[in-house]
Amino acid sequence: MNVQFFHPHPLFVLLSNTFKEAAQGQDAAYLSILGAVSVCGFIYAFFGYRVYKWVLVLSGVLLGLVLTSHIIDLVQIPPSNRTQVQVVLGVILSIVGGIAAPRLFHLFTFALGGGSLVLAIGPLVKVVPPTYSWLVLVVGFAAGGFFAFLLMRTTLIVATSIAGSYILCTALFALGVRFEIIMDNFNFLMFYAVWFLLGLFAISSQLQQKDTNPIGAIG
Repeated sequence: MNVQFFHPHPLFVLLSNTFKEAAQGQDAAYLSILGAVSVCGFIYAFFGYRVYKWVLVLSGVLLGLVLTSHIIDLVQIPPSNRTQVQVVLGVILSIVGGIAAPRLFHLFTFALGGGSLVLAIGPLVKVVPPTYSWLVLVVGFAAGGFFAFLLMRTTLIVATSIAGSYILCTALFALGVRFEIIMDNFNFLMFYAVWFLLGLFAISSQLQQKDTNPIGAIG
């Protein structure tokens, strides 16, 4: 099992390249994409539990966009029609994902808890022998998913803070690289430092918010 894309650094590279391809070299489109990604990351990180229903909707929309990108890469489409097909398919799948996600509450909650823990322990996977790295990821994903049910408020606050701060950092660093504010081969320890500090701030911010139990309002 190839685990490299569970590591925060290769995932950053993958997402950055996806942003570039989607913008097709247009700065206005690139800024719009990063702006939308930043808004999603900010909502996840600082209001994830409080507006969890909308977090699920955003998760479904993002999943739809990711599936669109993979489908477009797999299917042979003439270059002249590629953009139109990608836009139409992206709109359809993002709408479907946004509607379906809140109705698949337990599945998405398990995936969010598990995925966030895997992302957080990603840097540690490289110190594990390759033979067992997949097992660490599977156990980590299962543990994160189960904790999301056993300690729902605490786990979801931590999970949304981890995921949201990572998304927000990715957008900010991608913007810096695109406009040469930072070098494209920057030391990734700087990313980890910003992500860690932003994640702690997000967790602290969410823990101090009044518990309105938004999860119970999800039908």
